[in-house]
Amino acid sequence: MPTMTQADQATSEAEQGTYTLCDIAVSHIVVSENNPRKQFDEQELERLAHAMSTRGFNHPILVKPAEQEGYYEIIDGERRWRAAQQAQVELIPALVKTRRDAPGADLLDAMLANGLGISLDVLEEALGYETLINDAGYTRKGIAEAFQIPLARVRERLLILDLPEKLRHQVAAGIVPLMVVKTLGALAKIHPDLPEVAVKRVLGGPVKQWDEPTTWEHLLANPIAVVIGEYEEQLADLPKDVFVAGCSYPVSAFELDEETTESMGLLCELLQIEPEEFAVSFDRELLDQALALNAAHLSANKAEALIVGVDVARQLAGDLIDRSLKTELKQAQDERENAERASAPRRHRVDGGDGESGEADATQRPSDEEIEAGRKRALEEDRRLCDETIARNQRLGAALIKHVCKVRVDERALKILTAAPISADLAKIAARGARLAFPGWAELSTRKNGSTKAEYLDYLAGEAKAQEFLTGASTAAEIAGRTLALLAAARWAKEKHAVSNSKASNYTLRFTSYSDRGVPWQGEVEDLLDEILIEKLPPEVADPIREAKEHREALRAEEERRERERDGVVAQFVEQAPSLTCDERQVEIQRLRHEYGFSAMPPEQSRKLMELPEPTDSPTAEEPSGEATPQDESETPAPPEMALAA
Repeated sequence: MPTMTQADQATSEAEQGTYTLCDIAVSHIVVSENNPRKQFDEQELERLAHAMSTRGFNHPILVKPAEQEGYYEIIDGERRWRAAQQAQVELIPALVKTRRDAPGADLLDAMLANGLGISLDVLEEALGYETLINDAGYTRKGIAEAFQIPLARVRERLLILDLPEKLRHQVAAGIVPLMVVKTLGALAKIHPDLPEVAVKRVLGGPVKQWDEPTTWEHLLANPIAVVIGEYEEQLADLPKDVFVAGCSYPVSAFELDEETTESMGLLCELLQIEPEEFAVSFDRELLDQALALNAAHLSANKAEALIVGVDVARQLAGDLIDRSLKTELKQAQDERENAERASAPRRHRVDGGDGESGEADATQRPSDEEIEAGRKRALEEDRRLCDETIARNQRLGAALIKHVCKVRVDERALKILTAAPISADLAKIAARGARLAFPGWAELSTRKNGSTKAEYLDYLAGEAKAQEFLTGASTAAEIAGRTLALLAAARWAKEKHAVSNSKASNYTLRFTSYSDRGVPWQGEVEDLLDEILIEKLPPEVADPIREAKEHREALRAEEERRERERDGVVAQFVEQAPSLTCDERQVEIQRLRHEYGFSAMPPEQSRKLMELPEPTDSPTAEEPSGEATPQDESETPAPPEMALAA
């Protein structure tokens, strides 16, 4: 900051005829809109007014002639002028600035004076810098030089103006620390309402009394995760056009077009539910679409994501409805075909007039009785599958409770427990597995037709039951075992046929995030859990798990073989690329992507290959002999792009 006081500067310039010292009527002084100070402490004004009335003025204010003749506009000293009004002083000493300066000079003088007296708050400072930039043409570097402050401070103050009005004042008051302003500004670029949500997460305290409070350090480390929160009830704080990947939303949250609404109605008919019961959940496939549209934002650990924009969300919801409708239509078609095949007359042999045997097809349409009989057989098949699935789930749950609820806490168990989303997804994990399989969690009864009826716990009741189940563990082995049992049930219990679509959890247990970030062994966890289950469960329960594990291993081996094959083919193409024409390279790139996937030839690699110059024939012209003509040093070979263009 400058070392010369305002009074010393005024005295120096007064000698040069730039200021005139005189007494001016308080009523003839007007406030400048450019004064950087916006807040005035009333107690300070009262003390200053008392001092003026008893001891007079010891420091003149700085003014300049206003547009209205006989009036003056304050450059510096509005606080003293306000105190003079309270003290009912008629005249106030003032230095009248007579020199005409460049635009912004008055604001610069005012900010310098305030910096030497009672400091401006950070918001007033930021607004002053903004005015100097917009109205006076200052650069950030120029402001830093004028005030003799670091350029980083200027940048930091201006970031405050990226925040909503409410948060600006919280920063000025010190409620929100300066260290998070940059992070809040980045959230504001995603959506203008997200900074307020983030601040609420910190200042509002924990949702549950046993939770660890969210701190400003948490916000700095993972702002998206802080905004999303830890509980479903916190989603209500988010703006209406911001959605969380993996969470379920009622279809009424999206303004569907007429065609999608019709598809929605047909889908609900097939699912035998009301439209209000259908939920839209942005799964991994939909999130990838949103990322491709630059409408999704991942958390720091890539485990959570926000999808921003009503139009994008509506498009994704429509894609989900179309995808679900195609699946249900195909399933309904398959069921009709199975019913028709079951009810259609069999082919029978007939004797021709010449005594030879032949075949004739019965092409007549099935009767209503035959169609009804086929429908009944289909219903019986559904009941059979339902009973078998419920029985299989119960066998799995009983085996888990008996054989897995106490395990040795070894390396495998620790890896599983550290990678599992048990804390964040306990309710979903219980809804997906334990409520279907654990003995006593579901109410089972037998209908009059002999089929099994199952009444399952709802979402919240399942979470409470899971908490009670974990609370019953008293040793490390029991804690690990009961947690593994919950995970195993969520992984291997079957929802299809056992639960109606409207009551399904729609949750898939995952040990990996949206990227490769996370614990380094997250890719091993599924196999580790299955290994423990195969070792501990009886063969009739473990055999399907063993078969699935062997199938995965075979697929991985095949995938590795394909990768090695792909790498060899790609390496051969890269080696031959310089000798191929641009069109030939383009055809080969498309072939590789079609055969091995887009990752076989990423955009950056394909771009470099396409930028290679076209192959040219060997020169046949006679080589020059003797001394070569010297080339102008300023001449340089044409870049490959120009060579291609030529």
